[in-house]
Amino acid sequence: MILKNNLILMAALLNSVHSLEFNYAFVIDFMNEMKLSCGVAFYCEKSFDIKKWNEFNEFKFMSYYDMSVKSVNESIVDEIMRINYRNLGVILDANCDQVSTLFEISSSRNYFNSSYNWLMLSADYNETTELLSHQNINFDAEITLAILDDKNITLLDIYNPSFKYNAGLVISHKGTYNVSGGLTIELKGVKLNRRSNLHGITLNAGVVAIGLHHDQTLEEYLMSYDNPTIDAQHRHQYRLHKILAEIHNYSMFLHRAPTWGFVRNGTYDGVLRMFLAKQIDFSITPFRHTIDRSYFIDHTLTTFVTAPEILFRHPKNSLRNPFLLPLSPLVWYLILIIMFTVSIFVTLTMKCDNVKNVTFVRAFMTSIGVMCQQGLMEDFLKSSTRTFLIIFIAFSAIIYQFYSSFIVSSLLISPPKTINNLRQLIASNLEVGIEEIVYNREFFDSTTDPIAHELFEKRVMRGSKTGNFYSVDCGIEKMRKGGFAFHVDTAYAYSVISQTFKEEEICDIHQVMLFPVRPLSAVFEKKSPFREIFTVGFLRFKETGILQYHDSKWQKKKPKCVMSVTKIHAIEIEESSWIFMVLSGAILMSFVVAAAENIHFRMIKRRKLGKISLMIYLMRKLKMKASQN
Repeated sequence: MILKNNLILMAALLNSVHSLEFNYAFVIDFMNEMKLSCGVAFYCEKSFDIKKWNEFNEFKFMSYYDMSVKSVNESIVDEIMRINYRNLGVILDANCDQVSTLFEISSSRNYFNSSYNWLMLSADYNETTELLSHQNINFDAEITLAILDDKNITLLDIYNPSFKYNAGLVISHKGTYNVSGGLTIELKGVKLNRRSNLHGITLNAGVVAIGLHHDQTLEEYLMSYDNPTIDAQHRHQYRLHKILAEIHNYSMFLHRAPTWGFVRNGTYDGVLRMFLAKQIDFSITPFRHTIDRSYFIDHTLTTFVTAPEILFRHPKNSLRNPFLLPLSPLVWYLILIIMFTVSIFVTLTMKCDNVKNVTFVRAFMTSIGVMCQQGLMEDFLKSSTRTFLIIFIAFSAIIYQFYSSFIVSSLLISPPKTINNLRQLIASNLEVGIEEIVYNREFFDSTTDPIAHELFEKRVMRGSKTGNFYSVDCGIEKMRKGGFAFHVDTAYAYSVISQTFKEEEICDIHQVMLFPVRPLSAVFEKKSPFREIFTVGFLRFKETGILQYHDSKWQKKKPKCVMSVTKIHAIEIEESSWIFMVLSGAILMSFVVAAAENIHFRMIKRRKLGKISLMIYLMRKLKMKASQN
């Protein structure tokens, strides 16, 4: 047992009175000081007079239980203590015969916690504290022991840093009460600050360490900065807990687990299984909030944020050809229709003028020349034809100027991003890979999003059994080469990218979100007495910049594109290949047509030559016969 104030050892004060009666004025003053408006009184042998209490009490809501008349059992205590009220005052005559039974029931039901404000009136300090030393009293318990004598009341504050780990009672002088001076509370300051010393207890903590090597201890690995792409959130959190351990004087025994905790055969594995088995008090590995976990763990504030995204080097023009991009397909179709209409009109007017060698092909070539600002091939005499062509020339000039200016400007500015969601990513030609961690596989197994399932089947698995699952370094290297999208946690992916990518490659990086940013927080077993003090510690880290400092070590931001805005973005061969394919097809088609014309010409010529030769032969025969006659 730990004693913090030797004043409480005054024997004359502690053992002078062996029977007591409630001091009603003191109880009212105490409840006012503690801001208690609702309470229950356990008393015995008429030590508590309800009528006299009502004379003092004007607004306190109290229930009363006489332990000398009724027996104390679990059902009675549960019925009294489980009142739907946050801060219940419990006034107790600690010298009653059944007080030990009440203590044992309250201990087993964990009623010695911050939800109940206990005021224990006792005439025997040693006997009461001996009973309390064997009870499950929480670190955050509000227990005030009032030692009564004939004139004064001495108040003691009692709590236990950890009954589970045999820390022992911590007893501090809280204040005094006398008739002349009233109630005086001498224990100042915030409760958590006063109880910040956990007296060297050892708490059990769970942690996931996937990248641990055989030549390292678990503590050495968690404190190292080696290979920051693995276990970033666990090592980030461990450093915060190490600082808290020094501040609050406790140590940690680490329990390593293979995973955070997923449902296997109807129950959880990993760290969550340790919570269910009561093996650990808290987890160094941070967790995100889910409804199913809230039944057996409590969260503190957010200490780490995971932002997994699908990263890729955006193609220059992934959905349409850059040479067709200035105009929509409908506009191109309308331009072709107009050119055909002009060609037909020109053919008809030229035939009306009796122009020789008039063909539709010749007229169509004229319309193409006008659209490409190459001038006219013919002279047109009619005013109607000239008026029509002037309008067509103005139309072609506007279209040509808009088209050419758009092409030039597109080479001077960054092209727009055309892959901005999962649907567009699926429609592109990019191959998709996933970071090889258990959490990602679990997401695709459990998600109900049809687009995510489609992405997984079409772009990740692609008909194979293994699928495109890669380590961080391998996946980012494939992404750097282009044509590959990689789903990875950007907290450490951006660190690798900033070190390995060139300036132009960094500027090409684009991202698509598969699932939203997920905040992670430190977690404790349900109703842990240490949750509040750890939460306050993390809040102080945030206020003083300690949390931001460690975030900067483990969570990198997207590297900035610093490439000059005047640099021309060249059109790659992939984007202009269709022009060469069209040209090659036209050349091939011309050869085919030329060959067909040549064959056709030769076949006609042979027929004509055959007829001529036959006529010559017949003429010669006739001449020979005539000469013979």
